[in-house]
Amino acid sequence: MTTSPPPRANGLGRFIRQIQALTRWKEWATSKLPFLISCLLITQLQADSREEPADPLAIALLFLQLCLLAAYGYMVNSFYDVRSDGAAGKPNAFSHLRVGEGRTLLGCWLGAAASLGILQFASDGAVLLLLLACYGSSTAYSAPPLRLKERGALGLITASAAQRFLPVILIFQALGTWSPAALLLCLLNGLVGLRYILAHQIDDYQADLRSSTETLATSQGLASMRRLGRFLLFPLETLTLLIALLILQRDIPMLAWFLPAYLAILAGYLLLLPSHRLRVIDGSSYAPFSGLYNIFMPLYLAVLFAFSNHVDAVAGVTVAVCIALWLIPEVQEKVRILSGAP
Repeated sequence: MTTSPPPRANGLGRFIRQIQALTRWKEWATSKLPFLISCLLITQLQADSREEPADPLAIALLFLQLCLLAAYGYMVNSFYDVRSDGAAGKPNAFSHLRVGEGRTLLGCWLGAAASLGILQFASDGAVLLLLLACYGSSTAYSAPPLRLKERGALGLITASAAQRFLPVILIFQALGTWSPAALLLCLLNGLVGLRYILAHQIDDYQADLRSSTETLATSQGLASMRRLGRFLLFPLETLTLLIALLILQRDIPMLAWFLPAYLAILAGYLLLLPSHRLRVIDGSSYAPFSGLYNIFMPLYLAVLFAFSNHVDAVAGVTVAVCIALWLIPEVQEKVRILSGAP
């Protein structure tokens, strides 16, 4: 009696899980991409007062490029952190690959990103240079001989530029939608990136000490890092956010209700979870505005997009539903915290 081969779904499932582990999908899909999704939506909502919206295919390809870029930044970091992660006792998906296999994977990923970039932006040298800067800064942050992540403040700036600042510039340059609000959104995401990488170094402080990884946190100490986040970065970020929203209201009047609605939801959240009241204003952590950037802002803009004058109703609702589905893991995390689940 012959046995049937294992179902293909199992093999496919294993492959998908391996890709998720290598790209560290869960670490950027609902923390880095939502702000970029919001920027893409803003460019289209502003089209009501400007001109026809961009080609949907062009936006889809640009979003794919942003995903490739985010994944590459995490992959190259994992590849060059195998030894230090092992010393610190941290898991690393690349530790299961040979060095040559890891290099091949990174090379293929870069090749796919470059091919897509050239295919879409062959006639736009500025965008191609921006793509080069994005991938170059991601590589320089993690890879020797530069390995800027171990060069103090330069490491924070490079991480923020690669993951936050440059991708937003890429969006507005690729779609040709520069405005004062666009400049402020670039600055805002750059400040968010600085605060997030600062919080990351604070969280990894003990592990970095164990693995002898030199970062700004290990050289300056946790107290200095917390002061930097609480008294400089977070106030600047808050001010930039408020000014950006104020300017955006000229093109998108419904944004006048954005902050009141968010503050009402936040008040309800904190009423149910009083232990988090101090965390939401702790500028040295991920907590401040995390729900705003990662859930509320893209969902609010998606609803506005669905009912926009120049968007087909079916297409608009479809985009809004897809964005809502994309954000489900982040919503589940907030619900998990509320429920007190481990």
